[in-house]
Amino acid sequence: MQLILLSLVLLLQNLFQPPTGQKEVFIFEDPSNSMNVTAIHEAFEDGEFDRLHTKDYNPGFTKSTFWLALRLPPEETPNKYYYVVGNPHINWVDLFEVKNDKINLINETGDHLPFDSRPINSRKFVFPIQSSSSTESLYFVKVDKHHESLQITQELVAIDQYHDTQLSEQLISGIFMGMVILLVIFGLFLFLTMKDYLYLFYAAFILSGFLWVSTNLGLGYQIWWSDFPMFENKARPIFSCAQAITALLFIQAFLKLKKRGTIYYINTALVYVGIAILIFFAVPIDYSQFPELVLSVLIIHNTWNLLLVIQFLFICVKESLQANRNAWFFLLAFTALIAFSIIELVAHTGKILVYDSYLSKHGVQTGYMVTAVILTFGLVYRFNNYKKDQERLLRNINQQQQTHSEQIREIQQNERHRIAEQLHNDVGSMLSLASLQLSSIRNEDLADGIKSKINIAEDIIHQANGQIQTISHLLVPFHLQKLGFAAAISYLCDNINHSHQIHLEYKIIGFERMTNYKKPAIIDLYRIIQELLSNIVQHSSAKNAFLQIIEHRDHINVVAEDNGKGITSKDPELKEKELSIASKIHYLNGKIEVLNKQEGGVLVYIQIPLNNLIHDES
Repeated sequence: MQLILLSLVLLLQNLFQPPTGQKEVFIFEDPSNSMNVTAIHEAFEDGEFDRLHTKDYNPGFTKSTFWLALRLPPEETPNKYYYVVGNPHINWVDLFEVKNDKINLINETGDHLPFDSRPINSRKFVFPIQSSSSTESLYFVKVDKHHESLQITQELVAIDQYHDTQLSEQLISGIFMGMVILLVIFGLFLFLTMKDYLYLFYAAFILSGFLWVSTNLGLGYQIWWSDFPMFENKARPIFSCAQAITALLFIQAFLKLKKRGTIYYINTALVYVGIAILIFFAVPIDYSQFPELVLSVLIIHNTWNLLLVIQFLFICVKESLQANRNAWFFLLAFTALIAFSIIELVAHTGKILVYDSYLSKHGVQTGYMVTAVILTFGLVYRFNNYKKDQERLLRNINQQQQTHSEQIREIQQNERHRIAEQLHNDVGSMLSLASLQLSSIRNEDLADGIKSKINIAEDIIHQANGQIQTISHLLVPFHLQKLGFAAAISYLCDNINHSHQIHLEYKIIGFERMTNYKKPAIIDLYRIIQELLSNIVQHSSAKNAFLQIIEHRDHINVVAEDNGKGITSKDPELKEKELSIASKIHYLNGKIEVLNKQEGGVLVYIQIPLNNLIHDES
């Protein structure tokens, strides 16, 4: 927040800063690129120079060399000034001083020479000059960038004013650099976390765009590659291509564009053209010997950039009209970049009164940061939507799994019911008939050995019939189907009390309307209580026990306690039954707590959400 407030203060401070007073400045074009300073001086004396009325001169793509003439009138007290040539990308810049009818070369510099050739450590070309108290001072500046695009910005400033301006510019650039680093780290973190190339394209777009802006402002040559003038001459088109390519890849991933169709093939073609231009400039060859080739490639590069702008606008508008909200972020960000760039370009034309302002110096830089911030918000918005979609998908999958599980359980329950009925009715009846037949034979006059065998066979049939009854009841609790849940639990508890092994008190509240319950779920609940009571009877060694089952509006509570020996047994059968109960409870999204009581015995608390037991009313 403090950085943002500081940026606003600096913006307002620079926005309304008055323009610096101008001395007389003239310009001359040398289309032959062969005139020396002596011939230029003669041309100036002959009045062939044109006077500059603004701080800017923009010949665009040119094959000529230009000469600036600065004339300072005499002053009573000689003053020292800085003459600033604001374009940091001029191949050769030479300063000459005319003194006592002699022309002296003061300084040779340019971005084709090492950075330390500049008299002042600045991203621009800054030359110390001074006025005279007796005679007029005359300086010539040779500006040579033939066969390339040239924009000249020049001004004469006081030294103190220049240093004050530099401090504010460096502070603003430092703030922007810090923001870019944070955004790049943010993108790389998301890429490593999500494994989605969208975030890698985002980080590459932010980084390459920042390098292009820094190179365009001359900061790259000043800070990072000051000893490599060959790279400085190629850095702008290289980073411009890298930024545009990553932007195109980013917008495709950001808007989830289909990898087929006309738009995709146009984007692919533009990417390949950009890669070809980037490779051309990245090859470590000095292209100064081929100025016509370089000029042609630069024209192709600018045309390619124009086509990219048109393509971006078309994609954003098309996707926005199709209600793609992600496209709104990109359209807003792209519009912000264009708007700030136009403001800077208009400022450089000298048509507005805020030339020496924040926007004239940092328009593209600010526009790019606004673009990056808007796209970051877009990524956050897209990420949130992604999370919501994933959560919705997981919910749907869970619902489908739950539906399938319920269908499987219902099929299993139906199959168990069929098997139980066959065992109980068919096999049980057949065994009963066999027992009757044996009984009828036993009444006949038979040898004692045969009668003994018949008795043994009857006992076996009786045991088998009992086992079948037990298996059928395990498969399907018939009492639950015949009596209902509350009555079946009461019947189960009463049977335990009739065994005289343990005294069981029980309380059942609710369960008056059972039609809303899912049949498999209520059977699971019955089996949970059945196994819980079985554990108490078989393993607790308790004399008394208590069971309470309460149906609430949104959940069911089951409380069971005894005064037995507590959980000390290592019986594997008990552990297996406990796991069986827990698995059934977890399946119903319930929870169970088993605690040893201080006075002895065990307290079991179970809570199961009701919405997992009843049918969905929707």
